Amino acid sequence: MEIFLSVYHIIMSTLMGVVIGSFLNVVIYRVPAGRTIVKGHSMCMTCGHNLAAKDLIPIISWATLKGKCRYCGAPIASRYTKIESFTGVAFLIASVGLLKEASPAVINLGFNTCTYYMIYFVTYVLALAAAISAMMIYFDTGKGYLGIAVWALICKVLSSLLLPLVFDLANEVGFSNILSSLYLTGLGLGKALVGAGLCWAFTGVWHKKYSSDELYMDFTIMLIPMYGYYFTFFNHWLEFGIFALLYAVLRSVTKGTKHDRKAGIIAVCFFLLVSVVHTVCKFIT
Repeated sequence: MEIFLSVYHIIMSTLMGVVIGSFLNVVIYRVPAGRTIVKGHSMCMTCGHNLAAKDLIPIISWATLKGKCRYCGAPIASRYTKIESFTGVAFLIASVGLLKEASPAVINLGFNTCTYYMIYFVTYVLALAAAISAMMIYFDTGKGYLGIAVWALICKVLSSLLLPLVFDLANEVGFSNILSSLYLTGLGLGKALVGAGLCWAFTGVWHKKYSSDELYMDFTIMLIPMYGYYFTFFNHWLEFGIFALLYAVLRSVTKGTKHDRKAGIIAVCFFLLVSVVHTVCKFIT
């Protein structure tokens, strides 16, 4: 039964990632165009025909249509499916990473503990979705958006503030615990700002301009390592510092080159790789 629930948890998390990846395609296209992401029909980019629900099933519609529009036969870019698949894989890695804590099968930890870890997982993957949006928009346009950075920040703040509120549901919520949680939230925000500041400082060393667009993208990326359960091996401060330093060097060195817009993609892929290694080590030990 426990194995079934664990597999179910992983499969549903992966499917959720694929569906959210489909939505991210809308975000990545519409935000730079100044269009709303909450309403309006999806349409073929060639003939302009509104797409039906059967045309919008992530991955499956593209595969069954053999990568062509149902209405005009024009090729559909495989990039949409790639982003859906990438997001699904990212969610899969996250679900396995917290399998011991957030899986419905883990009942011995207690309801409050499992609830906290499940919410922690959800806020993380939503922040990760923001990072995927940010990295792809920057790759396409070289721009960053404050709204996406705020989206990721809200997710991180929620994950930090939920600790005393969920763990103490059965008892009176300790005021000192709430203050401690607020302090840690502010500390995490400060670390992310320092990471983005390093990008600005290193770029300045090379006498290159650092724009607010880059700040928004870098800040969004820097919020992802804040989720220690996917990143920390022995010392979160040291490991985050190394990650921030490496990312800042990458951003400054590639600035102004043909690889500049790939920095965000490289950083997210690296973090996911570290998450895989961390998860494997956790299961082994």
